[in-house]
Amino acid sequence: MQLLTERLFLIPLRPDGMRALLARTTDPELVQPYTDMLDLSLAHPGQWVWYTAWGLYQNCLLYPSPRPRD
Repeated sequence: MQLLTERLFLIPLRPDGMRALLARTTDPELVQPYTDMLDLSLAHPGQWVWYTAWGLYQNCLLYPSPRPRD
């Protein structure tokens, strides 16, 4: 599943993605919420998209960065 807009695409993180997010999280206030999100997504596999974090990416293929001027 992914959501695609003109300029962005959003992808829900699977459990491995959530674990990777937790591993690189340096803000102590985010560790518990991310852990809860992971636990809830695993506890409710049929509804995991409602509990997981989403990756947000710029759609560079449709809107490439402008070239530098000479």
